[in-house]
Amino acid sequence: MKIITCTTPLLEQNMYIVEEGKHCIVIDPYYDEKTAVLLEGKIVDLLLVTHEHYDHISGVNKFKELYGCKLLSNSKCDNNLQRPAKNFSKYFEAYYEFQADLQKPDFAFDSNYSCSADELFNDSITFRWQHNTVFIKMVPGHSEGGNFIFLNENILFFRRYTFR
Repeated sequence: MKIITCTTPLLEQNMYIVEEGKHCIVIDPYYDEKTAVLLEGKIVDLLLVTHEHYDHISGVNKFKELYGCKLLSNSKCDNNLQRPAKNFSKYFEAYYEFQADLQKPDFAFDSNYSCSADELFNDSITFRWQHNTVFIKMVPGHSEGGNFIFLNENILFFRRYTFR
């Protein structure tokens, strides 16, 4: 198993590509030319999000379109994914105006962005993927729909952090 960490231009957040052979799970999807190169020849099996904010979900629809993959999320997160005011895409442009220390990316934001989960869980879910165990636990805090994503009981993905 290999984990690739990609820092995105959206608030310098992290996207993670978990590879097992040619198969991948993408956590907090963002899509650009660099992502396309990293995923060349790969099969994206599943999308996961640590929470529903725009800088962590902006690539969901593009991944679904290009790779035919599904998004798995908790029901609270899904409700907010579908609402630009709750996923903060509505306010993203304005956010950069108030952050003097952040360089605004050189592209337009989709201020009406929404997406939705294809599969839902309520509190937690455990499943097997390519001989790995994935456990996801809903943990509201930073957002209503936040998740801890545990991989093989020794790697934790949470917001923009990974703990091993």
